[in-house]
Amino acid sequence: MAYYTFLSFVIILYLYDYFHLVETRRTNDTEKYNQYQCFSTLSDKSDKFHTKLLQPLLIKRVSGTRGNAQVRQHIISILQSTKIWNIEYDTFNSMTPDGIVKFTNIIATLNPTATHRLVLACHYDSKKLPHFIGATDSAVPCAILLDL
Repeated sequence: MAYYTFLSFVIILYLYDYFHLVETRRTNDTEKYNQYQCFSTLSDKSDKFHTKLLQPLLIKRVSGTRGNAQVRQHIISILQSTKIWNIEYDTFNSMTPDGIVKFTNIIATLNPTATHRLVLACHYDSKKLPHFIGATDSAVPCAILLDL
């Protein structure tokens, strides 16, 4: 009889410990998820994403054109408005079918002294095709990154 009492006690102790660990793990996972809530603004019901972030990108923005410079300035102003990004530019000239064109990459770094970084990238220029805006190549991806 004492054997069965002891065995029952061990089983109950094991089950309690097991379910306690599972609940602790769930709580920790929820806490980890909650710290990243700030990245969920795409589900925002406001029209901010479309009007403030995406709409200004929906123009012809071929490298070396006024539209490209306009979009670049829009991206820079959004990044500067948050006051959390260190912004650098990588400007260079490259040969294209239309001759040499000036290109500018925008490099926005959060905490430039960090030893590890996650790179999120998109290109804001569009192809040089008649009537081509390039909403999915790459206006929407740029707007999504700006919304982070």
